[in-house]
Amino acid sequence: MIATGAMGSSVLTYYGFMNIPLFIAVGIPTLIASWIGARLAVKSPPWLLRLIYAISIIIVGLYVAYEALVKL
Repeated sequence: MIATGAMGSSVLTYYGFMNIPLFIAVGIPTLIASWIGARLAVKSPPWLLRLIYAISIIIVGLYVAYEALVKL
């Protein structure tokens, strides 16, 4: 995912679609959070990671369903 994201960002930056304030507000915290998450994932038991993933998928699914129903 890092290579794909880097290539996509490079192409968009090349064509002038770089938004510096958005990069600072989203990109840098994401880099820091992903580094911390990777370190915590190594120390966490697998069942906990599966539980967090399952809850995240359920929340996203409910959000998508809600948005679809609101637009009807």
